[in-house]
Amino acid sequence: MLNSIGIKLHLCIIVLSIVYYVSALPPFIIKQHDSSEILYQVASKGNHPRQFSLLCEAGGDPPPKYRWTKNGEQFNLTAHENRITMDMPNGTLTFRVPENDDEGIYQCFAKNKHGFATFNPYIVHKSFMKSFKDDSIEVIEVPIGHPLKLECKAPDGFPTPSVYWMIQTFGSGEIQEIENSRRTVDPEGNLWFSSVQRDDELKKAYYACAATTPRRNEYKLGKRVQVKVIHPNKDNNDDDDSSGDRETDEKSHENLVPPIMQYVSNPHVVVLRGQRTELFCIYGGSPVIHVMWKFNGSSINYDKRVMEKNFGKSLLIRDTRLNDRGTYSCDVSNGPNSNKTSLINVEVLAKPYFIAYPKSKSIVENETSTVDFHCDVRGWPEPDIIWTHNGHILNIPIESTTQLSSSTESSSGERLSVVKNKLTIKDLIKSDTGNYGCNATNSLGYAYRDFYLDIVKPQKVLN
Repeated sequence: MLNSIGIKLHLCIIVLSIVYYVSALPPFIIKQHDSSEILYQVASKGNHPRQFSLLCEAGGDPPPKYRWTKNGEQFNLTAHENRITMDMPNGTLTFRVPENDDEGIYQCFAKNKHGFATFNPYIVHKSFMKSFKDDSIEVIEVPIGHPLKLECKAPDGFPTPSVYWMIQTFGSGEIQEIENSRRTVDPEGNLWFSSVQRDDELKKAYYACAATTPRRNEYKLGKRVQVKVIHPNKDNNDDDDSSGDRETDEKSHENLVPPIMQYVSNPHVVVLRGQRTELFCIYGGSPVIHVMWKFNGSSINYDKRVMEKNFGKSLLIRDTRLNDRGTYSCDVSNGPNSNKTSLINVEVLAKPYFIAYPKSKSIVENETSTVDFHCDVRGWPEPDIIWTHNGHILNIPIESTTQLSSSTESSSGERLSVVKNKLTIKDLIKSDTGNYGCNATNSLGYAYRDFYLDIVKPQKVLN
C-alpha cells in the first residue's frame, strides 16, 4: 500500500515538475533583395505609374518593429503616405507612384527588446533613356572589298543604353538582323564591315542604329545609313545585279586586303566575378578573316559557359569566375603569311561573397560553455571582416593566417577572440544573447550576414 502511494507520489512529482527557461529571439532577416541596386521608372505622359517595392521582412519574438533611413537619415514615411506605404506586418516599402526625388540609399532596421537586425542598403536609381541627338539619314560611298565603320553614339540614359544595328525596310519599317560573317557590332555601338561586298548595298532598306536600356520595354531609333558600293571600271548607277557580275566583282578583289585591326578589346580588361564578359577581336580584310582564341597559350574548350560569338570575332564568358583571369589571345589570318595576334589580359575582381554562413545557435548559460561562429567569405581584393553584436562593432582584431594558434584579447577580456574567420565566445553569460553580424568588405562592396545567439538559463526542476 505504502509502495503504491510512493509510486503515485513519484509520478505526481514528475508530472508537476516544471522545466523552464528564458528564451530570447532577436530579429533575424527573412526576406530582402539579392541585389543592392534597385531601378524604377517615373510615369511618362500618357503612361500609368509602375510601382516598386523595397523588401524588408524579419522574424523574432516578440515580432519586431521596423524603421527606414534614406541617405543615412530617418525616413519620414508620414510625409509621403499618399504614395509610399509600409506593408504590414512586415517592413516592406511600396512606392505606388514613384517620383524623381525617390532616388537615394535606403536601409531597413528591425528591432525588438532582444536586439535588432540590419538589412542590406538599397541603392535606388531612376531608369531613363533620352532620344538620339542624331537621327538623320546619311549616304556613304565605299569601294568594293574595303573595310567600313558606321558609328553610332548612344543617347543619354541610366543604366547606359546599349546600341545595336538593324536593317529597316523603307516604308513598312520591317526589321532584319544585321550580323553575318562580315558585319559585326562592337560594344561601343559601331558597325564594322570586314570587307564591303555588292550585297551590302541595300536597295530598299537602311542600316538603322537603335538603343535600349535594361528593364525598360522600349527602344529609340537613331540615325539611318545608306551604303553605296563603288565598283571599279563600272558605272555605279548601273542597277544590273546579275549573279555573274557579282561573282566576278568579289573574286577579283580576294586576297587584296590583308588583316586590318578594326576593334579589339583593351589590352587590360577588368571584370567582376559573376558578370558576363565578352572579348572582341574584329579585323577587316578580304577574304573574310579566320579567328582562333587561346587562353594562357592553350586552346579553349568551349561549353555553355564559354563560347564563340559573332562568327568567332568575340569570346563570351558567362558567369565569370576568379579562375578565368589570365591572358587571352586571338590569332587572325586570311591567307598565307597574313597571321596577326592580339593579346588581352583579363583581371577578375570579386565583391565579398560567402562560402559558408554563420548559423544561429541556442546555448545553455554556463561558466564553461563556449560557442564558435564561422564566417567563411571570399573576394578579390581580400576582404576585411568586422563582427557586430546588436549593431555595435566588436573591437576584436582578426589574427593573420600565420597566427592561427593564438587568440586575441579585447576590451571584454579574454572571453572573445577571432582567429582568421572564426569568432569564439567563452564562458557564456546572459548578456551575450543578441543579434550578431559578420560584415566582410573590400573596395568593391560588402557581404553581410546576421545570426542570433540565444543564451538560455539551465533547466530547473521544482520538486
